[in-house]
Amino acid sequence: MKLSTSHVSLGALLISGLIMVANLSSCGDKKNGQPMSGSGTADGNINIKMAASSSIASLTGTEGCDCSTPGTSRGGPVCGSNPQGKCYTPTAIRGHFNALNGGGSRLLGGGNKYHGLESVFRTGYFDLANPVALDGDDNIQDGAKTSTSIVSMSIQSVEYQFLAAGKYFNVRIPMVTVPAKNDTAFVGCIDESGLGESLKYTKLYADGIAVSAGDILACIKDTKTETCKDSEFNWVDANGVLTPVSGTRPSEPLRLTGLYAFNKSSCAQGADHPSVTWGGLDLHAATTSTFGVTAEIKEGKKIYTKGSESGNTLDVTIAMDFSNQLFVPNAAASAFASSDYATDGVTVRKNLDKITLRQIYQYNTRTSASTNIDSDNLGTATLSVAISTKEEAADGDVEDLSTTLKPSSK
Repeated sequence: MKLSTSHVSLGALLISGLIMVANLSSCGDKKNGQPMSGSGTADGNINIKMAASSSIASLTGTEGCDCSTPGTSRGGPVCGSNPQGKCYTPTAIRGHFNALNGGGSRLLGGGNKYHGLESVFRTGYFDLANPVALDGDDNIQDGAKTSTSIVSMSIQSVEYQFLAAGKYFNVRIPMVTVPAKNDTAFVGCIDESGLGESLKYTKLYADGIAVSAGDILACIKDTKTETCKDSEFNWVDANGVLTPVSGTRPSEPLRLTGLYAFNKSSCAQGADHPSVTWGGLDLHAATTSTFGVTAEIKEGKKIYTKGSESGNTLDVTIAMDFSNQLFVPNAAASAFASSDYATDGVTVRKNLDKITLRQIYQYNTRTSASTNIDSDNLGTATLSVAISTKEEAADGDVEDLSTTLKPSSK
């Protein structure tokens, strides 16, 4: 399958209806190295790109949308009456993901090309401003129609940038404990050699960077284009004090503390292999078009069908837009809009657990794991589908997600 992503609104990345997401414990759909019936294989090509509407020349008091008091609807900021904040467009969104899902199927992920635990831990770096083409496998099932109005990206780390108090804040939130060997969920469940083999797929950050799932890290720069090295990020505590990640983690750092903030890692012993889930958070986008693809295995090939189109190669383009997806509470609005970092920077830093992507904010404040994300917080995604009979070409696409990790992370 060939997948290309370019224009999704962060609000659209959230679910208005619960989408079935592929369980990472079965990522790869295989037992003892053999593909399971009906899973098949296919090329994937994903091109993730920030929409043009995401660029910000300046932030004004009227830009963005008003958001209601968190908790008055389903646990997060909702555009509507009784506004308690504003929503702005982030200037950048980056991170690491290991699966893109839709309609109960994995559209892009590890799949049958990969073996063992590395398929669970495999991740790819994305930057919505710099598209990258990726090959992978889907698990659109034999004869079953995948018709989705929601797409979701399973992320292990997210980083977003915004201009506030005269500085560019680069905020990073690991959704998993790094390095993976520090996650207590895996101790005694995965043998050392198995986890060791997977570690090369879990290098989200540079060697020596150890952070916990949910930590809120910040790197503050004078310009939008200045690059933040992994070592330049800092923990932030409740007083807004910055502590380098190369130092000692504060006793009370700002972090996601909601009971249902994200899916935590888990591991259970199995008869032939452990059942593993590497934690993460799913960002969702509502689509403006229908996917509607079926698949069946014919003569050893997976054949896709949509309407009158049929063939062995599926190309999907997903255009993404994250406009108006940064929530800023009224308590920090004045400092956020200021150009005086010396005076107002500390207020912004102290509120980085609230000045965040709307989906993350709602995940962190919702009162139940079964509560869906408010539809008002969804972004938008435009899907286009093309089916052909062409064979896999040497098109320069990256077939190993781990090779897309940015150089500063290695």
